Amino acid sequence: MRVYELSSDKQDQLFYDNMGHNYPVYFENQFNGGPVERWGEIKFHSTKGLDLDMIALSAGIPALSKKAIAATQDLLGDKVETLPLDHDYFELFAINVLHVIPALDTSRSELKLWSDGRIRKIIQYAFSQDIIKDVAIFKIPEFISTYIFVTDVFRDRVLQHNLTGFRFIELWDSEANPATKEMQRQRYLERLAEIERSKGQEYSFAEVTERMRKENKAAVSGKQKLQLDENDSLLIGDLLEDTLTYAWMDPIYVPPIFLGMKWHLVEKEPILKLGR
Repeated sequence: MRVYELSSDKQDQLFYDNMGHNYPVYFENQFNGGPVERWGEIKFHSTKGLDLDMIALSAGIPALSKKAIAATQDLLGDKVETLPLDHDYFELFAINVLHVIPALDTSRSELKLWSDGRIRKIIQYAFSQDIIKDVAIFKIPEFISTYIFVTDVFRDRVLQHNLTGFRFIELWDSEANPATKEMQRQRYLERLAEIERSKGQEYSFAEVTERMRKENKAAVSGKQKLQLDENDSLLIGDLLEDTLTYAWMDPIYVPPIFLGMKWHLVEKEPILKLGR
């Protein structure tokens, strides 16, 4: 059994009218494991208007198409609440996951803690197989407002129906050999070290994007890679630990942290596939 973080491939994103007013009314202190108490007539829009089966709405809140809901309804059941969105073109539903279970095995997970003992960050996940063995989608109490987790049965259904917009980030495999996982981790760290060793002249984000255009190159900084597509649009790649390949996305905006990073030029990837 495998557990994945459910994410979108970020080809598109939703936004809504009067965000300053509507966020505290409809989103703040909601989508945290319990039923949504207030939901209303908010007008939603897509940044690009792509007809996808999953679009990012907010952290821990995906929106699914009617097709995706129908394909996974028997898996979602009463574990989620589906909230209709008033969208310009598409029939979409925000997903509020109600199934919160103590699935994280803290004794076998690698954790970073706050001074009071609360979990700050999960470096390496481990889950209790007995708790999740019959589960398709869930949240954990430690991060109840952010992460959504799914198992193989949900991912397989999405792939079976060719649903678009989904990204599955593998976090844990019940059959993985710990020694194999450690070797995989070491290969990933070695790859990052190789990127650091082989870097040439470094540039700011603004400088490197201009040079990418002029020299037909890509750029890297740590695990992040930048590349321009055939339409001169910027794509962002994230180096995956399990495959040592890049998961690419078409960003809605440039993450502010990128502006302060140093980048160096490298060869372009020959074929890019968005998502994972």
